[in-house]
Amino acid sequence: MMIASSIPIENIYFLLCYAWNRLEEKDQVSVDTAKTTDLLNLLSRVLDGGLSHLIRRGYDRGYMTQEEDTQVLRGRLLSTETMNRNLRRSARVRCAHDELSYDVLHNRILKATLRLLLRTHGIDGDIVANLVDHRHRMHSVSDIEISDSVFSRVVLHRNNFFYDFLLKISRLIFHNLLPSEEAGGYQFRDFITDEHRMRLLFEEFIRNFYAHELHGWKVKRDIVPWQLFSDNQESLAVLPRMETDVSLHRDNHRAVIECKFTARHFQQRDEQYKKTFRSGHMYQLNAYLLNIHDQAPSTSLEGILLYPTVGERLRHSFTNSRGQRLRIWSVDLNAPWHVIHTELCDLLEENTN
Repeated sequence: MMIASSIPIENIYFLLCYAWNRLEEKDQVSVDTAKTTDLLNLLSRVLDGGLSHLIRRGYDRGYMTQEEDTQVLRGRLLSTETMNRNLRRSARVRCAHDELSYDVLHNRILKATLRLLLRTHGIDGDIVANLVDHRHRMHSVSDIEISDSVFSRVVLHRNNFFYDFLLKISRLIFHNLLPSEEAGGYQFRDFITDEHRMRLLFEEFIRNFYAHELHGWKVKRDIVPWQLFSDNQESLAVLPRMETDVSLHRDNHRAVIECKFTARHFQQRDEQYKKTFRSGHMYQLNAYLLNIHDQAPSTSLEGILLYPTVGERLRHSFTNSRGQRLRIWSVDLNAPWHVIHTELCDLLEENTN
């Protein structure tokens, strides 16, 4: 069974907001996720709500350089262009000056995203009407074609950082639009069926969830050095990299969480054999624990394999030969959000006890 296809849209929204570390912005944008049954309409509603928020607080402006032929010196004189065009014969000069303008790059990207959405099939009529209105309001903003490089050129600061949330929505929309059979039209590719991308999203969500909810702990990824030695540097160079998904540090205690976004947490050779937990996952986590212990034997250490499930509950605990606890835990992503929050906090509580 595909896990991702069984996750409610509302929970996908929570995963995204935690993964982007944009919880405050989520609360500022009023979105009724109960009205939404698919990701395209969810993202469109969030963009609609975010732009309505911008209207209330005012679109951002920035200084933009304007050039003009003028009879009154204004700003910086462009002497070379003035001479080359022989403007003085008509008592004019070419000048450049800076003016506050709404035509900044982040507004251009939002307007371009609106254009793409309005050419995309499957958006509810009430949302389309709002998107048309938003695009009309941005009449003084230039039309551009967006690309990854355009997003990377945006520079934000503390006072306009709300835009970062809307640009992440825009980038997600941009990355998942495909040309449709209709000329100039698009269709949305629902990325929640992409297990690789959902695995990355789940890892980022778990890491930021604990960074946000677990006070007094340091949350990060750790590179675990192999406790293997060789005189041959070429041999050492081809050892695989060991990097944890999530590591929780406080004082002398460390917990390693490996996030496994798969419904296949059991393996079974064939029907005559019993189901067992996936050996590769357990070997990996146990290798992390043993190598960390050899490097820092006084550290109190435990490892957790965390699986997303749909209607299934995993709670298993083991202790290895060095006294380290290894747990197998699940979080039901099909449950109401407050249940998910409680399940992850329960895991957190067991770490702090």
